[in-house]
Amino acid sequence: MDTDSDDIELATAVATFLDDVDAAYDDYEQGYADPDVTLSVIMSHVKALREAADES
Repeated sequence: MDTDSDDIELATAVATFLDDVDAAYDDYEQGYADPDVTLSVIMSHVKALREAADES
């Protein structure tokens, strides 16, 4: 197992997660998405982040 590579991949996954959640929230705040859709999008990003964390 390459720990440095795993750390970089996890850091990238976290950064992507934060960007995607921010974008979903911004869309909601601007009225482009309803709360259910926004929550669904956020939870899909949480799932992806969990998978990335489990792989590291």
